Amino acid sequence: EALLRHGNGAQVQRELLERTGSLREVVSACVRRTQAV
Repeated sequence: EALLRHGNGAQVQRELLERTGSLREVVSACVRRTQAV
């Protein structure tokens, strides 16, 4: 969770891919984060 709050974009994407194993989920999460800002 700390990486998601403090990491750069590439680190966040790598963490999400490792955690979920789904590139689709990585893209969806990035879109959600972008829309929330």
